[in-house]
Amino acid sequence: MNRTSYAQLLLCFLLAVGAFLPGKAVLAHHQDVHSSIYQYVRFVQEERYEEAEALLQHHSQEFTQYASEHTDTDKAKIAVDVLQRNLQAVAVPEDKDSQLYTHAMSLLLVFDALKNEKEPLWMTWKQELQSEIEQLSKTDEELAMQDINRLTTHWNIMEPALKLAADEEGYMQTSAAISYLLASMDSPGWQEQMITASDLLQQIETGNDDTLKRNLTLIFMVAAVGGFIIITLSYVAWKKYKGERTRQENKRENS
Repeated sequence: MNRTSYAQLLLCFLLAVGAFLPGKAVLAHHQDVHSSIYQYVRFVQEERYEEAEALLQHHSQEFTQYASEHTDTDKAKIAVDVLQRNLQAVAVPEDKDSQLYTHAMSLLLVFDALKNEKEPLWMTWKQELQSEIEQLSKTDEELAMQDINRLTTHWNIMEPALKLAADEEGYMQTSAAISYLLASMDSPGWQEQMITASDLLQQIETGNDDTLKRNLTLIFMVAAVGGFIIITLSYVAWKKYKGERTRQENKRENS
């Protein structure tokens, strides 16, 4: 058998393996957890559900470990719960619709919140939701169902990341206000509920303000201690200089 025949056999073998494992590229090692999640979301958007499921199954343990290493046990459970909802949704054929996209985007925002504490994606979503609520609160017309559905989807995507990253009190108040708002859109007073929800969203931050306050407090403490040391050393030096000068004057008077 000549080299050409060997090459043809090898090519046939590779093609057979490729046909047998069409999704093998999905299981390739990704650069990190976040690139894997972005790839998963892209598969969902493109309705490549089998590849999305394969990727998620392959990296689920990696995602879980990442969450446990980047936050405390209670918050890691939030991330794992979102992951499990995605695993369940992507495995059920009849659930491969906008609901799956909601779960996928929630997964993206949650793990981004673990990685980007200073400028997380959920803050952008929060600002967009707040802006949309403010605009709708100014209308005198009855809200269309598509407006209600859009607000509901936006909140469902953002809510897990908000629960993970925001302070507990702020999350609880905002969650209660928006849940009540979404349940009472067709009731009198819904505009007031929108204003309340918007105000609560406005107050939620990532916790960077607290960090900044702690840093400023530390700076002021260091400055105060440093200033005290400088004043003390200056006073000691002045006293030493004054004493030396007095001794020299007394020496001149006695000589």
